[in-house]
Amino acid sequence: MCGITGILSQHKSLTVINEMTQSLNKRGPDGSGILYSDNTGQHIESNFYGPGQSPDLIPQNINATIALGHTRLSIIDISERSLQPMQSVNQRYWIVFNGEIFNYIELKEQLIAAGYIFKTESDTEVVLNSYDYWGTDCLHKFNGMWAFCIYDTETSQLFLSRDRFGEKPLYYAQGEDYFVFGSEIKSIFKSGTIKPTVHRKEINRFLDRGPIEFLENTFYQGIFRLLPGHYLTINIADVHKKPEPVKYYELKVNTSNETFQEQRAQEYAQKYYRLLKDSVRLRIRSDVPIGSALSGGMDSSSIVYLINEINKEECLNLEQKTFSCVYKNDVHTSYCDESKHIELVASDLSIVNKQITPDTDQIPHEHALMIESFECPPENTCMSGWWTYKLVQKNRTKVTLDGQGADEQLTGYLYYYAYFLYSLSLKDFLREIRYCSTVPGAFPYVWRGASAFLLKFMLGSFCASFIIERVLGRALPKNLNEVLLNDFNTGLVNLFNNADRGSMAHSVETRMPFVDYRLVEFLADVPACYKIHKGWSKYLARLAFSGKLPDQICWRRDKMGWPIPEDAWFTGTLAEWLSKECSGIQDVIEHDLNVPYNTTNKRLKLRSLNLNRCKNYFKFSVSE
Repeated sequence: MCGITGILSQHKSLTVINEMTQSLNKRGPDGSGILYSDNTGQHIESNFYGPGQSPDLIPQNINATIALGHTRLSIIDISERSLQPMQSVNQRYWIVFNGEIFNYIELKEQLIAAGYIFKTESDTEVVLNSYDYWGTDCLHKFNGMWAFCIYDTETSQLFLSRDRFGEKPLYYAQGEDYFVFGSEIKSIFKSGTIKPTVHRKEINRFLDRGPIEFLENTFYQGIFRLLPGHYLTINIADVHKKPEPVKYYELKVNTSNETFQEQRAQEYAQKYYRLLKDSVRLRIRSDVPIGSALSGGMDSSSIVYLINEINKEECLNLEQKTFSCVYKNDVHTSYCDESKHIELVASDLSIVNKQITPDTDQIPHEHALMIESFECPPENTCMSGWWTYKLVQKNRTKVTLDGQGADEQLTGYLYYYAYFLYSLSLKDFLREIRYCSTVPGAFPYVWRGASAFLLKFMLGSFCASFIIERVLGRALPKNLNEVLLNDFNTGLVNLFNNADRGSMAHSVETRMPFVDYRLVEFLADVPACYKIHKGWSKYLARLAFSGKLPDQICWRRDKMGWPIPEDAWFTGTLAEWLSKECSGIQDVIEHDLNVPYNTTNKRLKLRSLNLNRCKNYFKFSVSE
């Protein structure tokens, strides 16, 4: 995992690439590299620096039109041979790459059979040769997470790509005489080409809806994100033209209203287990120690179980460490504590579990570091995840496998019950309503789903949809899988951003087995009736791990999901601090944005806190 930067211009000094790259040091503390090249394809200078080193000599009056920068977190082939920017063996291409291609060994075998020569054991070189061999079709070959730029010296063209689902970030800005990109927005600010400016409507939208990390426009004016499943190309002759990203991947879902069949459920569960296990197998490939974030829920426990099983089957001799954020020592925060479930899994699988509890006195300081890392204000304090990665870093572990992505594919949130009930036939509805009504916390959603179903039953689907859509103000999905797809493409991308920023701020790489594209495509094709059954959400996953994980985990109903005791913090010792921090933005909200500031609205207060601290740190101006 790394940080990448680049700038393309005929008129600007490209030595700013040094500052741009150094701003990403936390993403890659193990070394860095800079490439300068002219528009004839001749590289003028390339420099590499070791851990903690900075450029001791910045080239002056260098006649370069392209500069690429890289900071390295060494995970696969940690030798100096794999430093970046990396040049292909045929000397045509250079690459800066952030991410991992987990099936690089299999792809390398294909490329060697096709006559390619390799000088490293890295997945980076596999990306280079794959692009040379397959062109843009190589993106469909990769199983992994990535954001990379390949520079073609023959055409003076940059090719930028981002992974299918948006696990790794990539931002860019473009003007009349420059194109600049980076893994983080702060690296683009360091280029000096653009200043931090936020449109008033963007602030309004954030306060109303929270972060939106899945759109092309970012929080800052003039800075764009390359969307998941897209690539773009640009060369020096067209630097003044706005890039036109190309979508290379789109996920489709099965919208059939199939009726549940027990045999089919068993078959789906077996395939689910095989795919998830192979996803985990690929994601434990590493030349450095790995660990897992363990919350005590179904998803993270499944991953920990599979690592254990693969470790034994393949005699890998891995010492699996798990890391957890818990709140068991404070009566005021114990409602967020999952330690009993965590310890049950650790004991059952005989694995090492490290635990940490956030120090309340340190929250203001750690929150400031979080804002610096996230750049755009998040929804909440993100402290449970933040402190988990602090624990991982403290234990000298560079890689974790996390359970992110399962909820949005397997119905992990309570509101899915409403859409599920609405889509059923009368017979299935009468059966499921009994079970769904017993799910803790689900009653409001069960009631909504039942009300919508009865409206459909009495008036018919067309009239019911028309009335419901008028009330909701948006189109009603026809099938639960459509809801899951929307959440996968929107809310989950927000969570990917949080995971990337929180982990990389601590120089940790987080890998997510549930978003292996093979597993994602399989689950998208599984009819919705196998995802909720007899009131059980994630039914397919529970069936797959029944008898493997303890029943208290596998058939657990009280989902918590990495909770944060913000109520306890901000009505207790941090109340005064929160009020003081929010007061700095209250006038802007009430007078400039003409939005009533409700001091009892917890969500608004948290968004205000994050917005104000973001404004103070990045000193952004507000435009009309």
